[in-house]
Amino acid sequence: MRILFIISLILFTACAVFAQHDDWHTKPDKWEEVRFYHTPFEERFASRILLEDSPLQPVPGEKQFSPNKAYWFSVSAPDYTGQPPWNTVILIHNEREDLIKITLLDHNNSEITLTWINEKLLQISVWWGAIVGTDFIFDVEKEDIVYKEMVRDGQIAYQQWHQPRVENNVSHPLADREE
Repeated sequence: MRILFIISLILFTACAVFAQHDDWHTKPDKWEEVRFYHTPFEERFASRILLEDSPLQPVPGEKQFSPNKAYWFSVSAPDYTGQPPWNTVILIHNEREDLIKITLLDHNNSEITLTWINEKLLQISVWWGAIVGTDFIFDVEKEDIVYKEMVRDGQIAYQQWHQPRVENNVSHPLADREE
């Protein structure tokens, strides 16, 4: 009996933890339309972002220069007509003897986006699957990731929070419930 009680307590606790979602800035019941939302970075994705030095070499892609024209990056995208896993290589020149090589491993077939924020900060977005991705900021001078977080497609959350719920054969919109 005692073991049954402990198992029940563990299951109840697990259900309560999964049911509670405190990562919302604004809950989906308040959204006017589907949106992306951000959550803290999940360390299980850290192994899919590799940083290393690479010898200075000619680059296969077009160079995208920073606003001050001192630094540049070049992207080598995978052949998406082939089978996954797909990996993308980003080479960054920061006026040093070596290039910085960022390899994004096993991402989905969406294009990786890179945007210069200023002269030295590069914002990079990668989707690991259809619903979850990572946004991170790379400091070209520090040669390190200075910020990272998960980005999620909110379509499923939006639909679940906006569909009516049924209790005792009576439909109630989710937006009407107190949480």
